[in-house]
Amino acid sequence: MLRMMNQLKDRSVFMLSLLFLLTVFAGFLLYDYNVRSNYAKERTYYFQQHHEKAFSSLYLFSDKIQSIYRQMLQNRDLREWLTIPGEIAPEMYRLSQIQSSFFDVINSHSGIASIYLHNKKNNMILSTPFMLSELPQFPNRSIFEQYDYSDATQWSWSVLPNEMKDNPGSSAIISMTAGIPSRNKTGALAINLNQAYVADTLMKDNAYVLWLDPNDQVLLAKNEETKDFFLKFAEHILSVKQAPYLYKDHLVLSSASDIGGWKLITIIPQDILVQGQPGNPLYKYLILLVCFALGLLLFLYFRYTRREQEKLHEVRVKQNMDDFQKGLITDLLTGKPLPEGQEQKAKAYGLNLKGVAYQVVVFEIDDYYNFLRSKSDSERFFMNKILYNAIKWTFVLRFNAHPVNSGLDRVTVLLCYDELNDEVRDELERTIRYIQNDIRDNCGLTVCTGVSNVVRELEQVHSCYANAAMAVEYKSIYGKHSVIYYDKLGLTGATSLMKFSKEIHRIHDYLKAGNVSKIEESLHSILDELIRNEQFTLEWIHAFFANIMASIMKYAFENRIDINHLCKEDVFITLYSYEFLEEKKAYILKLCSVMIEQMRSKPEEASTTGKVIIEYIDKHFDKPISLNILAEKLALSPSYLSVYIKNQLGVGFVEYISTLRVQKALKLMDNESLTIQQIAEQCGYDTVHTFIRQFKKVHQLPPNEYRTQRRNKKM
Repeated sequence: MLRMMNQLKDRSVFMLSLLFLLTVFAGFLLYDYNVRSNYAKERTYYFQQHHEKAFSSLYLFSDKIQSIYRQMLQNRDLREWLTIPGEIAPEMYRLSQIQSSFFDVINSHSGIASIYLHNKKNNMILSTPFMLSELPQFPNRSIFEQYDYSDATQWSWSVLPNEMKDNPGSSAIISMTAGIPSRNKTGALAINLNQAYVADTLMKDNAYVLWLDPNDQVLLAKNEETKDFFLKFAEHILSVKQAPYLYKDHLVLSSASDIGGWKLITIIPQDILVQGQPGNPLYKYLILLVCFALGLLLFLYFRYTRREQEKLHEVRVKQNMDDFQKGLITDLLTGKPLPEGQEQKAKAYGLNLKGVAYQVVVFEIDDYYNFLRSKSDSERFFMNKILYNAIKWTFVLRFNAHPVNSGLDRVTVLLCYDELNDEVRDELERTIRYIQNDIRDNCGLTVCTGVSNVVRELEQVHSCYANAAMAVEYKSIYGKHSVIYYDKLGLTGATSLMKFSKEIHRIHDYLKAGNVSKIEESLHSILDELIRNEQFTLEWIHAFFANIMASIMKYAFENRIDINHLCKEDVFITLYSYEFLEEKKAYILKLCSVMIEQMRSKPEEASTTGKVIIEYIDKHFDKPISLNILAEKLALSPSYLSVYIKNQLGVGFVEYISTLRVQKALKLMDNESLTIQQIAEQCGYDTVHTFIRQFKKVHQLPPNEYRTQRRNKKM
């Protein structure tokens, strides 16, 4: 009996010891699994950060490209050439101006390789690498042949492996093509990006990234294996909306842009994801036999690791809840149809959307892009957080408010009122002013605010968002650091320009009289009356300043002043580049002052200039000469020089040169030892064909026949 009890006791101890060892072993395996899992999460987070960094860089870059595109649409020469193209020779100056603006854009913005402009009316292509050519002869004509002109605002993407086919070493380009918005579909503009720049600069920290166009075609792949995997399983990868996720031993991260509709996908193989993971030598398993050590590890695991995991889980749940809340508010603002029971869904997300009235406020930070360019990546991230939280908590403490980030430089706030009266409106005004002053004092940034109208139904808040965003656009009139109410905008129609035509003519007269103060007084009078009576639109303001600029240009032409050369810039482009009304007024007054000063210091003896020009042409007409060469020699503007020669001689520069050369050719024909080729060279022609064409235009006969007839007459 005692033996049986001892055996039972030994067996119990053995089973308990075995159970303890198995428990410790299981605990160690659990710990090992947790280490590997955390390492995989850390690696996943690492690649996710680089993916988001590449997406942010590409997002800002594509937004900049579209901003450049919209800026180019303001080019007057570009629009006129597309709408009413003339003969090639007379249009060369305008084309050179357009070409010059293209080169300015390329030189000012890294990553842009070239720019193409297609004119559908004459089927011509103006491009930076090939200058001017017809569409059938253009090397990269497929860009425009494949473009759908039925939707002029739709961007089309394409990849050209080599822009310069004669230079195999040149970099590939990614072409972004968009039509010129007009009723007649006049043409399209292609902005070509340097593929190497995008890969090496915007995606430098991500070797497994793919850039897809809106049609899910690969624009850029830094890794051929990643591209092959995507092409093989593209249908499944694009169908999954949740990210990140694992598919066939690959981690997939994806992001889609609301600008241009492109996507960025990162596909990381499993072996790269676990690369550098700590190993488990055999001796570690031997330590499992040491019960105390294993028990201590088990204690530490449950004491610390489990607690940290629970905290991490709570943080993630909270973060996801915040994303859910922002997603629901964003859907309401953008007018996305919501499922039934939206109030219950909002309540589940911790949102209170009940109210008797609703209103939307949009905050737009002025010049925020340029401000962020001077900051590091970490500073940009914290700056966004600081500004968003400043707006968020100020509103949340005073109203039933729900803020969301609606853009890099915008924060939108949805207000749900339990009651709406003058006191609430005054509190809203004070809150907005407090936020504007706080951001200005602490960050040095000005904030323009648009306030929508009030609606009574939650389903109508998307119209409030559209109205508040429209109100913000009027900051160019009301200025920085302003609060603009949609209800107070004069949107019923603007006063006709004819009402102020006399004032515009007076400005021209004041310019002739050299009275800048009167010009300033007249400008202030017109614009103050418009803003006071709310009788304007943004388009009307642009048209008004265009008329003022036209009056100044008329005065410049009347007095033979090249104002662009004088100011060393294209004055129309500069005027349109100014965003705010005060800046436009100041620039107009500056131009008037420059014109008046120029007229006061203009030399009396203009005939000396004409004499120098004629003497130079007479001495050098039989050598390579052009209007640009002559302008550079005489330190004058080519446009001014062309007009001056026309006025002085009664003929254009090219016609005058041609006349002198043909006259010299007539004298040289008497020398029978000279061939037509030699005569053409001595008269300054580049080719004999040009000489024959110009000679025939004057004498209606080719040079050989003309020489033969003269010889026969002498005989």
